[in-house]
Amino acid sequence: MINKFLEYAQANTLNRFSPVLFQQQSKKNLAWCLESLLKKVHEGVLKVNYEIECPKCGNSTLVVHKLKDIPSVVIDCRYCDEQYIPNPKRVWITFDFYKKLGVKKKTSKDTSFKLAATQTNLVELGQNNYFQNKFVPEECFHSDIKICQKHLLRIKKAITNDEKKKSLEEFADYLFDDCCTVIKICDKNKRTSTAEIDRIASVKAIPCTFLQNWGDYILVECKNWGTPANSEVIMKIGSNMEKAKCTVAMLFSKNGVTGRNGTKDAAGEITSQFDRGRTIIVITLTDIERLTKGENLLSIMEQKSREIRFTR
Repeated sequence: MINKFLEYAQANTLNRFSPVLFQQQSKKNLAWCLESLLKKVHEGVLKVNYEIECPKCGNSTLVVHKLKDIPSVVIDCRYCDEQYIPNPKRVWITFDFYKKLGVKKKTSKDTSFKLAATQTNLVELGQNNYFQNKFVPEECFHSDIKICQKHLLRIKKAITNDEKKKSLEEFADYLFDDCCTVIKICDKNKRTSTAEIDRIASVKAIPCTFLQNWGDYILVECKNWGTPANSEVIMKIGSNMEKAKCTVAMLFSKNGVTGRNGTKDAAGEITSQFDRGRTIIVITLTDIERLTKGENLLSIMEQKSREIRFTR
């Protein structure tokens, strides 16, 4: 079905189209259409466009091909000189061809495949679970399984306190600095007047994804301990978050945390912190093992963020 659609589109010189157009023609749901089109992106047939519309003249003043490249600062319209910050409601998602399919051009006047009123914007796609869970992780996180396995072995074999600390912190550095395009380590072992923060990371808050309300920075703590982290650790992280005005923190803890939701132990304290507007995501040894099998860190983070919010 997708091949037939693309052949027809190219034969009618439709070089740019919305996923909603394919949905209308195929009578399938939007998630299925997105997945089909994305497969063609991976095959090198199509590319994704994020077209940023000027609020004044309505022209697509800038086109980028990755979510992370959508500016979050003021830009100039090259048509009318309007200055504006891109609005997700005016960022349109389209696809076009990387290469020709070898289809002969038709001479018919059939205009059923023209873009017309079949556009969809970033907000609309942001409400779609497939878009959130597929596009963002695949675009923004790529790790090497063999390197993850080497880090996992170091974490497990670490004996001294210094080895334990470095093995987990350096793994966090690898994940964010080498694998992730939307979260980057910007400060290490930051000393404040009252505490030391293992890592501070900057965040690219992509509109209409689970990252959109994370703010500019998150805190990262690493505990390669033989026992689960307790409630004191969580309270300390929460205190650092409050002082730094951060809404999200990540705790890399080899053996997780104590207790369960609703208790007075660490898991219960994570719930209490969330009630105060602070999300603390715990990455355990089990999660690290998932990364060595090819799973995506951003997908794991989104899942855990959702569990904190809705598990009571």
